[in-house]
Amino acid sequence: MKRLIVADKVVKPGVSLELTDEKSHYLAKVLRCRAGELILVGDGQGSFFKGEVLESGAALVRVHVGEQIKIVWEEDVEIHLIQSLPKGNKLERIVRASTELGVTAIHPVVTKRSIPRLDARKRQDKVGRMRRITEQAARQCGRPNLPTLHEIGELEEALESFGNDDDTLRLLFWEAEPKRSLFAALNSIEAPIKKAVLCVGPEGGWATDEIELAREYGFDSIFFGHGILRVETAAVGFLSIIKFYLNMREYGFDSIFFGHGILRVETAAVGFLSIIKFYLNMTGH
Repeated sequence: MKRLIVADKVVKPGVSLELTDEKSHYLAKVLRCRAGELILVGDGQGSFFKGEVLESGAALVRVHVGEQIKIVWEEDVEIHLIQSLPKGNKLERIVRASTELGVTAIHPVVTKRSIPRLDARKRQDKVGRMRRITEQAARQCGRPNLPTLHEIGELEEALESFGNDDDTLRLLFWEAEPKRSLFAALNSIEAPIKKAVLCVGPEGGWATDEIELAREYGFDSIFFGHGILRVETAAVGFLSIIKFYLNMREYGFDSIFFGHGILRVETAAVGFLSIIKFYLNMTGH
């Protein structure tokens, strides 16, 4: 059934939604919804409802919201991504793929080697654009809730926000890490974890004092393989491996289950290749 997430309005049984702009265009022109058609309407917080299209046009679509239905999308471990601002539209691509992969929250941060230097207005515009992307990605992959998208902040603020709880896994991807591999870091986990926090740097990499700062807040700097990955490849691969590892801990090696949603082909390809590489390293092949 066709579906739409409406995070900026009250969605509950009995209300009629008046949708304009991007949402009306998507329903009327992309999905070609017609009056009388039934769709699914999500509130962006995990709930979906039956909806009936009352009126359909590119400028305005009216939908009557009916009873709530249950869609299963459960994540036992929160996954947070601290992502340094990359240049161009790479952050938008990372946000889209991260939403598909089930990330709980995204923390965009400014670091010393971040190329974009955004003023307050440009930061606000960029965050607004990324929020719209989370809605689009959730709608396309079937995810009922949206990840929390934090305002663009400073690295230390993001690191500090995770405290020092023993049930939190803290990892920082650093291509120059001389000793500690991702496999070694994950293999050393003994206690159950409730939260995983992953840090990915900008195109120019982390500054040395940023690595030391992260370590002060309990983060493990790790490497993965021998090459230097593009920032968007690193983020998608890192998230995919962590999600695979957490599922493996829960369901065992025999499970090929990988999340609940439908992935875009490019997200699936990078994620799957990263998982295979990690698995081969882990099993000694």
